[in-house]
Amino acid sequence: MIEQESVAFYSSGLRLSGILYRPGRSAPDASLPGVVLCNGYTTVKELYLPPLAMAMAQAGFVALTFDYRGFGESAGPPGRLMPLEQVEDTRNAVTYLGSRSDVDSERIGVFGTSFGGGIAVAAGAFDTRIKAVVSNMPVCNGERWLRGMRPYWDWVALLGRVKADRVARVLTGESEWVDRGVIAPPDPAAQSTHGKQAPRPPLRLESAEAIIEFKPEELVERISPRPLLMVVAADDTRVAPEVSLPAYERAREPKSLTMLEGVEHHEVYELPARTELLAVVLPWLQEQLRGTRSGAPA
Repeated sequence: MIEQESVAFYSSGLRLSGILYRPGRSAPDASLPGVVLCNGYTTVKELYLPPLAMAMAQAGFVALTFDYRGFGESAGPPGRLMPLEQVEDTRNAVTYLGSRSDVDSERIGVFGTSFGGGIAVAAGAFDTRIKAVVSNMPVCNGERWLRGMRPYWDWVALLGRVKADRVARVLTGESEWVDRGVIAPPDPAAQSTHGKQAPRPPLRLESAEAIIEFKPEELVERISPRPLLMVVAADDTRVAPEVSLPAYERAREPKSLTMLEGVEHHEVYELPARTELLAVVLPWLQEQLRGTRSGAPA
């Protein structure tokens, strides 16, 4: 049986909301390995991560999902997606997880997916307390990601709006509010998936500038000698493999790469592709963090 607990912790003085997943307390005094899970672009902890967190708990980990500042149930200015602030939130989530008596602070890893895959890489590069990094379909170069989504004329137009917004922020203190698709246009597969979900709030255009400047592939070497696992969906049209793979090429050993063939971005969160993903991720985490249970549940 998996236990779920609503939790909260602070990051830069802001109260962040999380959900903890852990195995049933058959051994209440046991300290288990922990995993912090990082959301993707504008998503919240309830959207894609619960089945993955539950599978990790079934495999013997204490798994923590949380909302970045300004998103979901967490405090903070809304609509402001600052990657380095999300990296800080992730590191503080690691601190919170390690402070718990049911978690072994020396056996904590991070799992990030989509844009959160880049967040996980940066957090692992900065924070040596993170003993293993799983980066799933990661955005490891924000400029390459946003540029690859649009024709050249639209890219030039976006850069012009970002430049004007920078001036407006200095002169007025305000950033333009835009639909999140203005910054990261959805491909047809993503549009279909997003159409079945609740609408997501707009973003401040300053987020685009921060994403363009966010390039965790330039930090990835710092994860070594701690291990890195990267998972890439070969048919991903949301985060193309060329947005992820240069980071893997730059990473130092120990590192592992898995290509999910015939899988599109959002399919990874559904069956049967989710089972394929977990069949790779769970044994790897157990090996790196010396977990005590086995299996790759769906």
